[in-house]
Amino acid sequence: TSKVVAFSGLSYMDVAGTVYNNSITIPAWSSVVLVANGTATTTNKAPVANAGTDKIITLPTNTSSLIGSGTDADGTISSYAWVQLSGPSTGTIATANTSSTVINNLVQGVYQYRLNVTDNSGAVGRDTVQLTVNLSTALPPSNLLPAVNPANIVNGLDYKYYEGTWSVLPAFSTLTPVKTGTVLNFDLTPANNTTLYGFNFTGYINVPADGIYTFYTSSDDGSSLYIDNVLTVNNDGLHGAVEKSGTIGLMAGKHAISGLFFQGTGGAVFQVSYSATGIAKQLIPSSVLYRVAPLTTTTLLPAVNPANTVNGLDYKYYQGNWSVLPPFSTLTPVKTGTVLNFDLTPATSTTLYGFVFTGYINVPADGIYTFYSTSDDGSSVYIDNVLTVNNDGQHGAIEKFGSIGLKAGKHAIYGLFFQQTGGAVFQVSYSSTTIAKQLIPASSLYRVTTTARVASTTTLSSSTNTLSVSNAVASPLKISSYPNPTRTEFGLLVEGGSNEKISILVSSVDGRIVFNGIGTTNKTYKFGNSFLSGLYIIKVIQGNNIQVLKVLKVE
Repeated sequence: TSKVVAFSGLSYMDVAGTVYNNSITIPAWSSVVLVANGTATTTNKAPVANAGTDKIITLPTNTSSLIGSGTDADGTISSYAWVQLSGPSTGTIATANTSSTVINNLVQGVYQYRLNVTDNSGAVGRDTVQLTVNLSTALPPSNLLPAVNPANIVNGLDYKYYEGTWSVLPAFSTLTPVKTGTVLNFDLTPANNTTLYGFNFTGYINVPADGIYTFYTSSDDGSSLYIDNVLTVNNDGLHGAVEKSGTIGLMAGKHAISGLFFQGTGGAVFQVSYSATGIAKQLIPSSVLYRVAPLTTTTLLPAVNPANTVNGLDYKYYQGNWSVLPPFSTLTPVKTGTVLNFDLTPATSTTLYGFVFTGYINVPADGIYTFYSTSDDGSSVYIDNVLTVNNDGQHGAIEKFGSIGLKAGKHAIYGLFFQQTGGAVFQVSYSSTTIAKQLIPASSLYRVTTTARVASTTTLSSSTNTLSVSNAVASPLKISSYPNPTRTEFGLLVEGGSNEKISILVSSVDGRIVFNGIGTTNKTYKFGNSFLSGLYIIKVIQGNNIQVLKVLKVE
């Protein structure tokens, strides 16, 4: 409807040139601009919001300030309001109704926040800011997964090939593979078909240094990538070629890697890449991928056979809150003692604790032995410093197993275990061609009762590769070491042989040379104070005569 508008002391002229004084009838479909003293009076202008500059922070810092502001050209700011548009839901806005605020409880991810600014006439201005939260590139060792470092490995991956129709990755472990084999890398060429199939690739990846590693899968159709049984990249579902990524902290060494893939119809792609500090993003090279070669009786580890043993195991008991096995060697135990077998009863609480059991297992004959660990929560079993069973992580009672070739006699055995909450179980079993699967009997487990030191006037210097020695009695060339194992240094007696110089090489169980020196026979040498705990191989060479001895340094 039309309106009559009164305007005292003003005049109005329409487009036809007609002038109206004091009042005018305005039709319902029209609008007017009134002029006072020559100045146009227009509609209210919206305020301008400024949410500040984009920000990047790095964990463990988990809070960040957002500095905003608002301006209004034709009025005043009456209120501010911060809202989250995207990103993890953990972030909380401390004060949402102020121009500047703080965001708390941030986790890794990319967040977007919007600042709404309202003026005194109700108009609203908006601006958005992005907040990126990165993982630290220098996490402490306790946050890095320890290396696995399995024995008897060669380059390549094992695979299992399946056929079926799926829209997401199936539970391959419940299916029967069509075939199995080995490849040098994540490779789909062994597939029998072009559609409706799947692969499970398993092996180990060697990472050169402690740090944060980012893994990527590009796949068509679905895929996932596990590192040390942790889902690191989830790229599941029916889709074209899509790349997804994930990040995980790893200690230097070899880690279990498992790549799962399924193909529906259309294109088939599965590529796995990685990056880290010092490693540009690239397809994982075949040279860093490994698989465990089948064990044979020609790859048996020699026995240690330490002196002064009695039945039982030593233990160290720790308390702490972990989701994976921690590096116990860097922690201080709450107490220590001895037990007859892998036994959790010395624990002084029902939750949040861990054990390291150390000792020796006597195996009756040369052969391939399979060890089993049933645990709730995580555990691992090392034989001669080689990780044989990896059952790590937070979980209910689960059994895992692994095999290793051993010569008859006593071999070092370590059992590591941690308990979070709920049930607590740790049982270690074994089997072989002559031993039915059974819990390891206490009669086969041993610990060292003394650590007497060798009296010697000789020293060995790894910095200069020179030896100072004292005379000993000559006899046919042979070597011996005592104490073995030791917590401090090794004494090496070299007897007999000719007057020709000898070479002494000391290597860790993974083949790294930790010392080499020149000496003569019929001498006693001592060394090893600076060695880390673990298994070492001493090799003495004189001409064509080579003598080998295994020694163990314990914590």
